[in-house]
Amino acid sequence: GLATQVPTTIRVALCRPKRPIEIKYVRYEFIELSKHRMFGYDETMEMGEKINVSDLERTVLDAIDRPGLVGGVEVSAQAVFHGGRKMSHRKILDYLRRFDDSALARRFGYLCEVLKVRLPEYLKRYLSGQTKRIPAFLGSPGRWGREGEPDKRWSLIINVGRDELLGEVHIG
Repeated sequence: GLATQVPTTIRVALCRPKRPIEIKYVRYEFIELSKHRMFGYDETMEMGEKINVSDLERTVLDAIDRPGLVGGVEVSAQAVFHGGRKMSHRKILDYLRRFDDSALARRFGYLCEVLKVRLPEYLKRYLSGQTKRIPAFLGSPGRWGREGEPDKRWSLIINVGRDELLGEVHIG
């Protein structure tokens, strides 16, 4: 429920490589993660089987961390917007610390600011402390190019136009 598009590809995180498979017109791709990145999931029942599914906070951060897997930074923005009010800020902070990726933290902070997602002071302080001298790109340079306005607060190059970034998100 974080994005408006229904996925035709299901991505599964594993600690080892595995080839993609297709079952009943649904493609399953396997994303290899290191063991220390295997966190942030809940056990659930699906068609009588126990499976692990990433929780809301992990899903939102994964969308920002690897936007190419979800349809781009504009889908990441949808995930932040739709998940923003439901997210546990303590979990977000814990997960950001575990990811230990300042570019991810800066993109998350920027998107929350643009999308007017309220954050508690302790999380804002953490995010502000993640700025670096070398700016990161908001969107993938391969897709969006390397040109854009610098955002000094977040140390980001905003290489995605506001209309493209917001897409189907309507901020009230």
